[in-house]
Amino acid sequence: MDLIQLAQAHLNPSTVDKISDYLNESTPHTAVGLNAALPAILGGFIEKATTPQGLSLISDVLQKERIDSGLSEWSTSIKTVLDIQKLISRGSPIVETLFNGQTGNLINRIASIADISHTSSSSLLSIAASVLTYLIGKEDSTPSGLFRLFTNQKESVLAALPAGLTHFFTFSQPTGFVTEKAQTPVAEASKSSNSWLLWLLLLLAIIAGIYFFKSCTTETEKEAGISKETQPESVTTLDTMVIVHKKLSTGVDLSFGEASIENQLIQFIEDEALKVDKTTWFNFRKLTFKSGSNEIDSTSMEEVRNIYEIMQAYPEVHLKIGGYTDNTGSAETNLKLSQERARNVQIALEKMGISSSRLDAEGYGQEHPIASNETQEGRDQNRRIAVRVTRK
Repeated sequence: MDLIQLAQAHLNPSTVDKISDYLNESTPHTAVGLNAALPAILGGFIEKATTPQGLSLISDVLQKERIDSGLSEWSTSIKTVLDIQKLISRGSPIVETLFNGQTGNLINRIASIADISHTSSSSLLSIAASVLTYLIGKEDSTPSGLFRLFTNQKESVLAALPAGLTHFFTFSQPTGFVTEKAQTPVAEASKSSNSWLLWLLLLLAIIAGIYFFKSCTTETEKEAGISKETQPESVTTLDTMVIVHKKLSTGVDLSFGEASIENQLIQFIEDEALKVDKTTWFNFRKLTFKSGSNEIDSTSMEEVRNIYEIMQAYPEVHLKIGGYTDNTGSAETNLKLSQERARNVQIALEKMGISSSRLDAEGYGQEHPIASNETQEGRDQNRRIAVRVTRK
């Protein structure tokens, strides 16, 4: 079960439209804000769940919501302004409970990512908190049940968390659990006539517990791209994939694949031996557009936000954005579509804060294919957006 996907299903396009109207924000920007708020809130729950005290606090919050807000009867549909206001009112104290003194910084960051007002950012966090609290409350709300639930959500949170929000979370090793569980067998062992056997079982249980928590910690560090050495940059192997963790000069932490556009672009920028030319392009790998449209899919903005962060950290860098298509349809139509898509990526970066003087965009249509157009796989590769460094 993926709580983020469940929450996104509740916050369907019709609901997002209503929320954007209420906040007086554009629907795409509202969608970006919600897609940032959901993993941030769930990450806050997971962070709290690393201690017995935190789990108990979350359990109390869920119980309080059931009593005060009728959580068990909460409607998943938003029909009126009052419904939105109720969600914001319920979620606001939950956000504060999860993040304490970091709430303001989180609001500011999401406002910047989604290009929305701070008030709207705060409201979206509260809405996300309400929806996720409702979904969590439907599961086993005992401390042990919550611990299992949140442990299974870490991977999806790390995958959905936008660049620039990762530093709010450490997902540290759970503490205080092994000791508490070990106390009961000790007491029982003293009462048993077969004490040596119980002591042996206890020892095995402790060893298994230590192994389990070390495994959890190691896996979490790998998923987050965290190195135990305090270096600005590290590489961690995750199965067959290599995750690069890069701390930019602006203080922002980015995590991306070794073969990603982000890693290739940074290496090119930092390597003085690599000179600017007109043939070195770096392809987006996750950026998608709505079918047959020039509109960027709001759920695929992560790479664009990462490019924004990279340009912020390297202010001398200028980029050209290129748009490409396959050879399906007329060359004229493909050229126009590729130009519009490239231009929309440029506009997205400008809205985030990059000066237009540092950006250029051009569509090349079906020219310069990188794979055969005879296969579906090849056509998929040819429909792409790429960037080229024009100054560094």
